[in-house]
Amino acid sequence: MIGIEWYQSWGWFESFVCVAFASLVVSYLWRVLRVSGQLRLSPSLIFVKIPIRVSYFGLLLIALMGPSFGAGKKTIQAIGKDIYIAVDLSRSMDAGDIVPSRLERVKHELRQLVANLPADRIGLVIFADDAYIQCPLTYDKNALQLFIQTMHSGLLPEGGTDFSAPLSLILERYMASEGQETTNYFAKMAILVSDGEDFGEHTARATAALRNKGVRLLTLGVGTQAGSQILVSGQGFVKDAQGQPVQTRLQKSALIRMAQDTGGQYFELSDQKQQIPELLEAVQAYKGQRLDTRTVDLASNKYLYFLGIALGLIILDAFLIIKVLAI
Repeated sequence: MIGIEWYQSWGWFESFVCVAFASLVVSYLWRVLRVSGQLRLSPSLIFVKIPIRVSYFGLLLIALMGPSFGAGKKTIQAIGKDIYIAVDLSRSMDAGDIVPSRLERVKHELRQLVANLPADRIGLVIFADDAYIQCPLTYDKNALQLFIQTMHSGLLPEGGTDFSAPLSLILERYMASEGQETTNYFAKMAILVSDGEDFGEHTARATAALRNKGVRLLTLGVGTQAGSQILVSGQGFVKDAQGQPVQTRLQKSALIRMAQDTGGQYFELSDQKQQIPELLEAVQAYKGQRLDTRTVDLASNKYLYFLGIALGLIILDAFLIIKVLAI
C-alpha cells in the first residue's frame, strides 16, 4: 500500500476552517428548513447542493495540505567539493590601499562567498611565514562565518609570507582524508588569498604537489599597484631596517603562476578589479571527477488533482439552480 505524505500537517487553522464551515452548513440548513416550512414546500431539494458543497470544501482542504504519493525511483548524482580557503594574515594585509583595509575587505567578501556555497564543505587556513588550521572542513557555515569575522593579523607572530606553508598544510589534510568513504566523491579545491608578497623558497614544489594530487588552486590578489604604507594601531607605520616606512604593493605574478600551474585561475580585488563574483562562478562551475550516484524514492505533490475536481464542482454548483428557494 502506497503511503501518503503531507506537505502541511493538520493544525489549528484547518480545525478552525472546518468548524466555521460546519457552522455555516448548519445555519444554512436551519434557514432553508424554516423557509420551506413557512411556504409548505418539500425541503428535499436542498440535499442536491449540500453534498456538492461539502465535497468541494473537503477537496480544497486536501489540496491545501498538499498530499504527496506515488511510487517511483530516480538516480541522481551528488557532486560535492571540499574547499580550503587560505588567508594571508601578514602585516601587509593591514595596508589601507583598499578601504578600510585589505584584510577587512577580504573578510567581508569571504562571508558573502561562503554564504553562496551552502552545499560544499569549507575549511579555513591562516598563514604568514607558517600556517594553521583555523577551521577544519565543515558544513556549519555559521561557525565558519564566526572564524572569518575574528581573523586579524595579530593572530600570528610577525614575520614574512611563505606560500608553501598553507599549500603544504592543505595537501597534508587532503592526503590524510584519502580513502574515507565520506570524501570519495568530493572534488578538492584551495583558494589562496594574499597581496602576493612571497618570501618562501618552496612554493613551486608545494604547487606541483597540489597539481599531482588533483587539487585545483584559485588565487585572489588583494591590493593595488600604487600600494600604501602599513599603519599599526598605536605604533605608527611599519618601517624597514633603515627606518623608512614600508610601502606594500600588490604583487600578482606569483599568484598568477601558482593558479596556472594547477589548472586554476587568478582573480583580483583592487581599485580597478572587483572579481569576487567571477571567483564564485569559478568555484561553482568546478564539478570535479568524483561523483556519488544514489537512487531515491519519488513522491510528488498531487494537490492539483484535488484542486481541479474541486473547481469543477464549484462550477457545477454555480450553474445548478433550484427554483422557489433562494439557495
